[in-house]
Amino acid sequence: MMRIESGRFGKLKYGLLSLMVRLGILRRVEMDNTELDDMLRPHLPLHFNISIPNGKGRINVIEASTSLPGDDQIQTALLCEFKVDVLGNPLYQAHLLITLCASPSFDKPQGILRAKNIRLLQTHLVKDNYAAVKDAREIFTKLLPGPLSSMVNLGIDLSISSAMSLLENSLYGDLSQYLKLYINGSKQRILDYHKGQIEQQMLAYLEQHKPEYKLDNRFLDEKLFAEYGQQIRAEKQVLAFLF
Repeated sequence: MMRIESGRFGKLKYGLLSLMVRLGILRRVEMDNTELDDMLRPHLPLHFNISIPNGKGRINVIEASTSLPGDDQIQTALLCEFKVDVLGNPLYQAHLLITLCASPSFDKPQGILRAKNIRLLQTHLVKDNYAAVKDAREIFTKLLPGPLSSMVNLGIDLSISSAMSLLENSLYGDLSQYLKLYINGSKQRILDYHKGQIEQQMLAYLEQHKPEYKLDNRFLDEKLFAEYGQQIRAEKQVLAFLF
């Protein structure tokens, strides 16, 4: 569905297109996934937070790409940055690929295209150079009582397991349990811990900010579909606008 601007002779062009629809000559227009991607781009980046003990987690959706597998489905792959800071210290960062699936719908009275039945298909860790897990030892040192912290700073051996034992029954018990995730440096293990919350937050965000697009009367094809359009359907490789 190419955006046809009114420009010169706009009324004449629109009159001819309207006549073609009424005569049944023009029955449909199509949009491919590249055009869909262009429609999504102005809405990025998106941001939402993840709960972290004594810290903050942040998801930044930086890119979106769509595909049209057929069966009235649109799939959207979201490239996300996931960052975790604890007590002001960066601990974890990774790129995630979150894949969503939805069906298109057309609200004719409002002239709005919407996504319905949004489902989350999968969340993957992207294995690239961006991924990093920092050593949690510095944070343990900050949490330890003064004398023990000084011992560590002086190079006196105090194992991570010993430090956690000291902290588990303190005000930082929840944090010490969380920091156990970082002992073996597994990027996947940390993601698995947060995966449920990330997916829940993503779906909650989409429920609150429902994906939709208002047809723009400045473009002849969009104005035409707002007036004469009947149905929108996701077919293999194309999004079909049916008159």
